[in-house]
Amino acid sequence: MGAAMPMLHSGRVVAGIWAAAAVACALAAGAGTARGGGGGVAAGPSTTGGCYEGAAIAGGGWDYDVGAGAGADWAIGRALGEGGCGEGDDDDQGEGSGLDYYGRGGDGGGASGAGTGVVFGCDVNITLSRSCRSGLEACGKSFNDAGNWFKCTLLSEKLVKYCQVYQTAYLERRYDIGFCVPTVCNDTDLLKVYSVLRCLAGNNNMTGVMVDCSVADLKLSPAAFISITAMGILALIHLTGTIHEVFTNSIKKRPIIQQMVAQPAPVSTDPSSETPSSTTATATPTETTAETPAEVAPAESPPSPQPEQSDWSQFYQQPLVLSRVYEENLLHFVWSIIDCFSLRLNFWKMLEVTSHSTLDSLNGLRFLSMLWIILGSTFVLLFKVGVADPDVLPNYFKYPGFQAVFGIDFAIDCLLYISGFLIAYLSITRIISGTMNWVVFLLQRAWRLIPSYGFCLIVYTQLSIYFGDGPFWSQYQHSSMGVESCATYWWTNLLYMNNIYPIHFLEQCMLWTWYLAVDMQLYLFCAPLLLLYAFKTRVAYIVSIIICAANVCYLLLMAILLDIQMFSEEWLDWVLDKPWARTFPYLFGFITAARLLQMPKENHTKWYWLLLIWIAGGILILAPVFGKIRFFSNEWTTAESVLYIGLSSASFSAGVSILMLVVLSGQCRPLQRVMCGSALVPLARLNYSAFLVHPIIIAVAYYNFSNFLPFTMYQALYLFIGHVFITYFAACLVFLLIEQPVLNLEQLIKTKLALR
Repeated sequence: MGAAMPMLHSGRVVAGIWAAAAVACALAAGAGTARGGGGGVAAGPSTTGGCYEGAAIAGGGWDYDVGAGAGADWAIGRALGEGGCGEGDDDDQGEGSGLDYYGRGGDGGGASGAGTGVVFGCDVNITLSRSCRSGLEACGKSFNDAGNWFKCTLLSEKLVKYCQVYQTAYLERRYDIGFCVPTVCNDTDLLKVYSVLRCLAGNNNMTGVMVDCSVADLKLSPAAFISITAMGILALIHLTGTIHEVFTNSIKKRPIIQQMVAQPAPVSTDPSSETPSSTTATATPTETTAETPAEVAPAESPPSPQPEQSDWSQFYQQPLVLSRVYEENLLHFVWSIIDCFSLRLNFWKMLEVTSHSTLDSLNGLRFLSMLWIILGSTFVLLFKVGVADPDVLPNYFKYPGFQAVFGIDFAIDCLLYISGFLIAYLSITRIISGTMNWVVFLLQRAWRLIPSYGFCLIVYTQLSIYFGDGPFWSQYQHSSMGVESCATYWWTNLLYMNNIYPIHFLEQCMLWTWYLAVDMQLYLFCAPLLLLYAFKTRVAYIVSIIICAANVCYLLLMAILLDIQMFSEEWLDWVLDKPWARTFPYLFGFITAARLLQMPKENHTKWYWLLLIWIAGGILILAPVFGKIRFFSNEWTTAESVLYIGLSSASFSAGVSILMLVVLSGQCRPLQRVMCGSALVPLARLNYSAFLVHPIIIAVAYYNFSNFLPFTMYQALYLFIGHVFITYFAACLVFLLIEQPVLNLEQLIKTKLALR
């Protein structure tokens, strides 16, 4: 196989080698003869077109009694010999040597130029045509070459079709290739040819090999039509709300309207009046209550017009409630609901920056975690689609800086830590003060999260499948990224149980939303702990530590019993997305919040203790992030694998908790100022929407590629920067259209209930 191997690894695997490869792999060494399936025998001279050095073995195919000769090596992108030069058994018709896709007629005695020869093992008669020749040129010429999909699809659909054979593993060396073959060829035929190519490449592992000959369906389904109609109605509501809100506020700013609003109500002569006229005032657009009496100007001098608001963010800080003059009007209440969808109102609310506090440091952590997630998704999804030069990837995997790419589960831990911290910090104070409403606690989260979640679910399952085309697009529609699974399991996402059912991770709908399910499950499960943290803090600490210890025991036990390796299917199914394997960051968030509430406001720790804390926290964070270098170098022992799976999340969460306690307590002013930057507030506000849309943005871009992309670190970072900008632009749209209107409706309902 000396001559074949260099061709394969140098990218000079050409179309003609494949049909003869079945015979070539069946022989142990280069022989001068090859017997076809029906007994035809041909002697092949040694030429550059043969599969073996010293003997051009180009047998009559797998199932045919025909002779075969050796073709000449034309050039890259051409079939070897394009049909060969051998004679067939019948002098009336030349026979292709099996070195051609289409069994093209040979030169020796061939009269018709047609062949019934080897067509990837397909038993079919094909007359030479322009489509056949073009189809030959549209095929991939080596592994990780998708061929020319556009050229193949332009040919007659009755004659040829485009197929791709690919592997589902994304962290192993991939052997993917695209074919433009006759329509009669089936998946079995392609797998036979693919197995021959793998044999010639010195790798016979066929695990996870898939054949995709499906054509991307770009016809709108009834569900897609309904979704588009619903979004059109939603857009109309937004347009109506924007116009009405702008018009209403322009009227309110007129002097005469401001005078009517600012004037006190007339003195009541009814002794049963509940409130004296001297203490009654009408709420202005910037006031939601009338608890403070307004100063009344003398009757003979009308009040001067109020100056226009120059700070729009201040103008829109208050809840959306109009003057009480019209508040009892049902029609006005309906308009108030529609005004909640005003794009201008929502845009300024997105940009508004409230008063600063030490808790604003969480904005920086939230935004950096989202960048980390987008970075990891940029690389992981690129490897899932495949790259043109996968042989270079193992070298990159060993780089220390590359370990962050595969540490996106730690970025998820950061988000879980923030969620646990905020819930504990806000709820403990309410429980102690007696203002905790448990019904609101349970329902408010679903009210805020499900609308945006459902919107993105509809876009992903019903509309995104029409966003592209190309050689990889049918994979996006049918087998990759969980789009196809959504037809069966979409309801599990809305119930936040998609990480529990289905059992297998890769069968989930919207694979990346396992984090949302874990977050909701821990939110409900850890609610009783809040009572302990409010009244029995020490007991709560002990219970949290016990739960974390049980978590470690579970991970160690599963790693030992199932022999779980990092990034394996078992790791995905039993470790990555299970709530009982992700309690560390959530409970460490609880512990940090409880400790921060107990600390005095003016807390000064000696500098050497702070230095020791930073060193300890840094080690706890960096050790699990960069500890996978030995894994990618294939140097991990079983013990190391078990310990890493059992302790990595606990170590990282403890490190984040230690360092954030220092920052949140105000003992690291420089870092606190950076993480509390005003520019980070709107970006952190978009985090939820950005998390929902970023895999859709990245996957749609990658699956629209026309061929495999050559991999370089700089090119991947260039893609990452583009993904960040496009993701946050899309997140901005989701926030304006869905997320903020839902918050406005919540505030409107609360205000309406409070007034009653």
